[in-house]
Amino acid sequence: MNMIFRPLIPLLGAMLLAGCETEHASEPADVASQGIPPTIKVSTTEQRHLVYVGPAAKPLADTERASLVAFIGDTALGQPEAVHVRVRGSVGKEQIAAVVHAVATAGVQPAKVEVEIVPASDIGAGPGHPAGQAVEVVASTSHVEFPSCPRQSVMEIGGPENPTSSNFGCSYITAIEAQVADPRDLVQGETGGMTDATLTNAAIDRLHTDKVKRGETITISSVGGAGGGGGGQ
Repeated sequence: MNMIFRPLIPLLGAMLLAGCETEHASEPADVASQGIPPTIKVSTTEQRHLVYVGPAAKPLADTERASLVAFIGDTALGQPEAVHVRVRGSVGKEQIAAVVHAVATAGVQPAKVEVEIVPASDIGAGPGHPAGQAVEVVASTSHVEFPSCPRQSVMEIGGPENPTSSNFGCSYITAIEAQVADPRDLVQGETGGMTDATLTNAAIDRLHTDKVKRGETITISSVGGAGGGGGGQ
């Protein structure tokens, strides 16, 4: 009899323990506790300015030019290389060129100036202004939102999941944001620009014809002797 009921005792105990267990609902995941590193956030703002141009002989008066340069300076806040400009209007090429030249004089890089031909009604300026036809200059600047460092919501050690530290990459991102001249480059980098294929092909031709230019050789004695008279005996 004892041998018949003895194996049933552990089974009965396991059934009782199973009855005591309670089910826990899954908690929503906390992004901060998953060790997700911070991301680069860039915001862009636009400011608009109307400049009035005259005839082709003198398209931009001194007062209008000074007003435009002051507008770019106020927008740039000491960083004109971070300013992107759109020149909008329906005036002639001479007038557009004068406005673009004034914008470049204020420090904006020519590659960051765009010209958009639009009707005067899109600009919103009233007709018949005594200073001439209106041209809209839209200056946009980008700004980075620095992450709040350090964050210690997740430690590098402890826990069975071995999560990534929530502070991982924070100092790296902060350094990039502080050093980049134009924050918009963090979203989309600039193009390399145009290259002169003639110079590149000439170097290849010299290589093929065994006429490679040799670099200038400078010795230590020639560098030391270039400084003038020494203390010779």
